[in-house]
Amino acid sequence: MKKIKISELKAGMTLNNSIQCDFSYKTLLPKGTKLTRLHLEKLKNINPEGYCFIIEPEDLKGISLETLDKVNNEGVKRAFLDSYITGKSIYQNLACGNPINIKFAYETVDLLTEQLLSHCSLMLQLAAVKVIDEYSFSHMVNVAIYASSFARSLNYSPNAIKDICLAGILHDIGKAKIPQDILQKPGKLTEEEFEIIKRHPKLGYDELNKIQELKEHVRQAVLQHHERANGSGYPLGLKGKEISLYSQVISIADFYDALTSDRCYRGRVLPHEAAEILMGSSSLNDFDIELVRLFLKNITLYPIGTEVVLNTGQRARVVHIPVDFPLRPTLQIMEPDGLDQWIPAGRLELLKETTVFITSIISCS
Repeated sequence: MKKIKISELKAGMTLNNSIQCDFSYKTLLPKGTKLTRLHLEKLKNINPEGYCFIIEPEDLKGISLETLDKVNNEGVKRAFLDSYITGKSIYQNLACGNPINIKFAYETVDLLTEQLLSHCSLMLQLAAVKVIDEYSFSHMVNVAIYASSFARSLNYSPNAIKDICLAGILHDIGKAKIPQDILQKPGKLTEEEFEIIKRHPKLGYDELNKIQELKEHVRQAVLQHHERANGSGYPLGLKGKEISLYSQVISIADFYDALTSDRCYRGRVLPHEAAEILMGSSSLNDFDIELVRLFLKNITLYPIGTEVVLNTGQRARVVHIPVDFPLRPTLQIMEPDGLDQWIPAGRLELLKETTVFITSIISCS
């Protein structure tokens, strides 16, 4: 994504790339357009600050814009897309040997946390639906969303939430220095390959150490996000309170999103299944059990508005989440109206229907 001054554009020029709206990323002028004075006047009216944005087709590759367009909130869509483009750009630039553009990251974090604080449930829906196909980039955005939402529920200050969000975006940045054939290997890693993978927290920390203005606890969250409370983690083998609280927040969000995402070597599990696995790992003292309980209580595994499929074959939308039973939401059953639309057809309380359960997540509103 490139930000350019409108004053640099002249009537008669032919666009080599599309110009996008900086708010929704919708195309304003397609590639190949020969600019006129009218075009330039419209751009200035849309962007009073005098800038416009050029987005390469590669920038939006791997993201389902069709699914994202169903979200009826332009601010949330922009924040999500911005996070994806920024994370992808930083990762790919680092893989090519270029430095991390931390200013770019800070701007994105400001935008993302603003939307998280005002539209948290909608941001969680986007993370749950997995709008982005490319795992590495999807994971960066989702961990930032889950960890920031968790920090919000822990009553962190807005600045602390921004730090957590930044750590989420950057937590796997060290993987840009790991060979792609190892990262994308569909089968089981050899012991030697796994040792290479385990270098990524330190590699990320080393890159972030080059950025003087970055806070140390953000760097430490990147370094420690694979540490475990029982000392079985890496790269330092830290235990219990030796692991910073920021790192623990990131590591729980990282573990949860990895479970609920498709990987090259296995499929995703559903949120309630991931919750059980996370609790099981806590019983082995991988994670702080109280932090995990708070995460699962506040993260909203099936956010309101999420569309799901049931084991009965029915399609439904989440409309209510019982405080003490977040895995058994109340649903609005949806049926086709014969005109390619879905209409409400009664409610179903999963708390009362013990043999009915969710089998997949398909969309968000």
